[in-house]
Amino acid sequence: MPTSPPSLHEDILRVVDIELPLQDFDTRARLSNFRKNILRAYEYKCTVCGFDVKLETSPIALEASHIKWQKAGGPDKVVNGLALCAMHHKLFDRGAFTLSKRLEILVSDEAHGTKGFKEWLMDFHTQKINFPQRQSYYPEEEFIAWHVKEVFKGDYREQKPVVEKRPAERVPAQPPVDGEQPPQITPPPDLTPDERTIFDAIEAPVSHIDTIVRTTQLPIGQVSSVLLMLELKRVVQQLPGKQFTKSS
Repeated sequence: MPTSPPSLHEDILRVVDIELPLQDFDTRARLSNFRKNILRAYEYKCTVCGFDVKLETSPIALEASHIKWQKAGGPDKVVNGLALCAMHHKLFDRGAFTLSKRLEILVSDEAHGTKGFKEWLMDFHTQKINFPQRQSYYPEEEFIAWHVKEVFKGDYREQKPVVEKRPAERVPAQPPVDGEQPPQITPPPDLTPDERTIFDAIEAPVSHIDTIVRTTQLPIGQVSSVLLMLELKRVVQQLPGKQFTKSS
């Protein structure tokens, strides 16, 4: 088993009451650049839960995690990193969850609990990560495979059961009559600026993701990530064929 990563050093040292020596300048500079590159790639939000709190302009409790640990030879490259909030960073480095080859979040069957277990882990089980802004930044499979083999505990939990629901009858959208405008759906007040921009770009009755990208002039990776957050907030619904509609 490789040496523990930096996210666990504080826990270990607290137990044995030892202070960690200061890192040399080159190491600090390298880690600083890695953190900057990772946070920029993931647009300063946790790839699991979307946490993006800032104090003025500085992110708080948002960290750059190595998928394959440095101590095990993992490189300081964006494809070997994830932007994670402090909680998900520690859960990831302890093996409470990992990623699939399709970049889905998979929770360990050895992880359990009451308060926080559902909110921090099970609510994201089998969900895709919030993707970085470019496909060239996506985590590489070899580093994910290392994490699954060397860090992840136990086995994957079963996928969430799909509850079949009888679809509600939908009244086909009617064209406006005599210049009448279609009803406007008011966005929730807690949307971020990016979420509001993309929400407003979805036209009734549906919009294809390519249309949303052209309208907003945002990278497709960013649009996909924000649409996922809007789905989680239940204000947008994805339809077959990468079509999106606003939830009424």
